[in-house]
Amino acid sequence: MHYYGYPYTIYSRYPEHFGRIFPPAVPDMFMASARKVRPALTEAGILANKIAGSRDFSKRIMEAAQASKTETVRNLIASSGIRKDVKIIYDPDGITIVFADPGCCGVSLTLRWK
Repeated sequence: MHYYGYPYTIYSRYPEHFGRIFPPAVPDMFMASARKVRPALTEAGILANKIAGSRDFSKRIMEAAQASKTETVRNLIASSGIRKDVKIIYDPDGITIVFADPGCCGVSLTLRWK
């Protein structure tokens, strides 16, 4: 890239930097996704509140995850009061709980314990 003139007019030797055409922004699907994701946000909030508010509950999830007891982790999370089925991913450093509406949208809640 070459810089000429003031205030730093940019002239590029790459033609793709000029005249980029984008389709018109139609926010219908974007707005629909935002509407559909709201229940997942509520569910994530319920779970986060339960984890934040109960030392025993948090400890039980951590111990089950560290022992690779996925079904126990799933049952504990379900016992928090959430209604949605979630995808659970954990490693030695923490856990990610994914609340997803296939083909639409989702919320990932990633919490660290190390």
